Amino acid sequence: MKENFAKIASRLRAEGQSAAATISASAERQRMEILSNAQREALRVRGQADAEATQIYASAFSKNPEFYAFYRSLQAYRNSLGKEGDLLVITPDGEFFKYLKAPDMHSPAGK
Repeated sequence: MKENFAKIASRLRAEGQSAAATISASAERQRMEILSNAQREALRVRGQADAEATQIYASAFSKNPEFYAFYRSLQAYRNSLGKEGDLLVITPDGEFFKYLKAPDMHSPAGK
């Protein structure tokens, strides 16, 4: 009788392990599908946002090129200056510092 119970227990364990492996593989496949779909959707949304941002920048540039250049320079200053440990070697007469110079240098009367 013990042998009979041991055989049944062994068979049930094997069936359980088989079912567990099947469930685990199915869950892993579903996880991969969900992650893949989420990444694809994120890339699609990011692409749409980039296209919209480009369109907005182009519209702003065409309306006021000087302001757009000023705005882009401010972004460059923020991204380039003031970070600890960074070293920036550029000439002060270059275009990079155009908007940090005296304000009258960029007015129509100053040119």
